[in-house]
Amino acid sequence: MLLYTETRIRFAFEEVARLVSHLKLYSRGFRGDDMSLKKLPCFTLAALATAALLTACGGGGGGGDTPAVQAPPPAAVDGLYEGKAGTRDFAALVLDDGRVYTIYTNAAGTDIGGVIVARGDALNGKYASTAMKDFSIEGRATGNGSMTASYVAKTSFNGAVTYTTTGFTNATFAGTYNKNYELTPTLAAVAGTYNGAFMASTGDGAGGAITITSGGTMSSSAAGCSTTGTIAPRSKGNVYNVTLTSTGTGCVFPGVSLSGIAYYDASDKSLMTVVHTDDLSKGLLAVGVKL
Repeated sequence: MLLYTETRIRFAFEEVARLVSHLKLYSRGFRGDDMSLKKLPCFTLAALATAALLTACGGGGGGGDTPAVQAPPPAAVDGLYEGKAGTRDFAALVLDDGRVYTIYTNAAGTDIGGVIVARGDALNGKYASTAMKDFSIEGRATGNGSMTASYVAKTSFNGAVTYTTTGFTNATFAGTYNKNYELTPTLAAVAGTYNGAFMASTGDGAGGAITITSGGTMSSSAAGCSTTGTIAPRSKGNVYNVTLTSTGTGCVFPGVSLSGIAYYDASDKSLMTVVHTDDLSKGLLAVGVKL
């Protein structure tokens, strides 16, 4: 996952344009104006059910107390959702800890436009996040905002995003659940070498190879920069946890620890990885197809 400060972003876009036709997990951001790339996307999805409610009925007439009745837990919203926002498509992974990762294409639908990462909470069919970051690759900018949504578990996630950053346009979205989220992730399935393209939140990008071992090591290397880290299946959902660190003068984020997720689609051997700093100030997207 190597990014070179001297590499033209156009080169990375060409790599992604070639790969994106193989990828089912992609998304299209929201756009308010066809002529403005920075009137960007919005986004989708999120989060996790909370604790079940307990109710108890008192005994009556001389009989003993009735046992406490436990209400069913609220339905969880975590899953893979795909849909549209305006003229763009998106795909979003909602994790059981409230994080949401969404990939969207550019306005023309030819390249990946960027990634949105959010942290929030869901309960009783409602989701809310006040910690959302849009890493716009097409606009070479990052935007902050919040999101509200309504959901039906394993069915739909629909809502709206409001930006606080100038140049980003508020929008609505609608996503439909994809049952591939229920598949079991394994290191054996994801292990291999991938032909990929990498893009950073700074707008820098490059093409290169990603290697994943059956032991859970993830790496990439080229002149001036090497990246190493780990990949491991999550306990819930068809998702992998990922950590990466790059070293070298040619890296965009040398020595910075990044963490996030990866999604592998066995039907077309495509891999999507999104990692970022804890404060969401820096982000990196990698897409690839297994050789």
